[in-house]
Amino acid sequence: MSDFAVSILISWILSAITAAYLGCKRSALGDGLCLGVLFGPFGVIAAGLLDGRPNCARCGGRQNVKPNGQRYEVCEHCGCDNTQPPSPPKRPTPALENDPDWEHSLDSAKRQLEQAGLIGSK
Repeated sequence: MSDFAVSILISWILSAITAAYLGCKRSALGDGLCLGVLFGPFGVIAAGLLDGRPNCARCGGRQNVKPNGQRYEVCEHCGCDNTQPPSPPKRPTPALENDPDWEHSLDSAKRQLEQAGLIGSK
C-alpha cells in the first residue's frame, strides 16, 4: 500500500473514534460511530451536531444523563420534577359557563336556529 492510502486509512479510523467520542458525550454513541465510519472527517463534524439527550417536558431544555443512563429528577433549567409525566394543559372555561344567565342564552340560540330552519323543533 502506498503512503497516501495508509494515511487515508489512519485518518478514517481516527475520524470514527473521534465521532464516537463526540456522540458519546451527547448520548448518541452509536450514531456518532456510524457517521465517523461512513463519512470520515465529515462525520466528525456531523457527530458534533448530534444531541440524543432527552428534553424537559416543561421548558424543552436538554437534560444531562447520569452515568448509569438515568435522567436527573429535577430539570437544571426550570426546576420541573421530571419523575412525573407532564400534566395536560387546563381546558379554558367556555364563556357560557361564566354567564349567570347561560340557560337563557342557550334557549335564545336554539330559537334562532329553529327559525333559520337549521334544526327542527320538538
